[in-house]
Amino acid sequence: MNTNFVIIAAQRTGSNMLVSALDNHPKIRCHGELFRRKNLNMKGALKVLRTIPSEFQSEDYRDIHFREYLEAVKGTDGKKPFFGFKLMLNQSETARAGLIENSNVKKVLLFRENLLAVFSSSLIAKATGQGAVVQGKEVIQAKVQFEPKRFEKFRKNHDKRFKEARQKLAGRPGIEWIETEYLKICKLEGIAEVMQFIGVDPETASITVKTAKRNPSNILDRFTNPEAVLAHLKLIGKGNWVDEVI
Repeated sequence: MNTNFVIIAAQRTGSNMLVSALDNHPKIRCHGELFRRKNLNMKGALKVLRTIPSEFQSEDYRDIHFREYLEAVKGTDGKKPFFGFKLMLNQSETARAGLIENSNVKKVLLFRENLLAVFSSSLIAKATGQGAVVQGKEVIQAKVQFEPKRFEKFRKNHDKRFKEARQKLAGRPGIEWIETEYLKICKLEGIAEVMQFIGVDPETASITVKTAKRNPSNILDRFTNPEAVLAHLKLIGKGNWVDEVI
């Protein structure tokens, strides 16, 4: 019997780390962003589009026919009994709604409490053009400017998306879902909990992560104007966001 699962997350919350760890398990095939848009070169998770029917190369077709799309992808994975992927909260509302309603798909909601870390990591990724980094590869360093209005807009949108996701998951009877947090994933205990949730014994294989940490744990070191960051954190009562100790 196969088990299907989806990791629902926002960018810069540790989803690449979780996906890589799960995919390293011999019984699990875990894809990345199967519903990523504007990836004309079919890189990353979308490389699978080269091996399934050509109609799925249309972004709109994938969204509308998401069930057929996922079945086609699953057909390329051999006989691994656990199949999953990650779906970002800003991707395919149609697929997200359908998957949340589907009691045959287990849901993992991944959250990162330190939104200043999420915000800064997003800005740095855009500035450097470097997203996830495989361990052993060079990490491009950068500092970014803190803008309070931009941060508050980001925080508002981020909180709204997660609030809606939690409400929809909690409001569906018979739905199996858990929520885990970035720091738990970093310490591997969260990865073990996710494995147990989807039905895999984490003791059957060592948990390994391929992704490297890109940014300093002292979040202030990520900004060119740390004094402005400190002032704003004091204003909103989030002084604990100055660092993120793993």
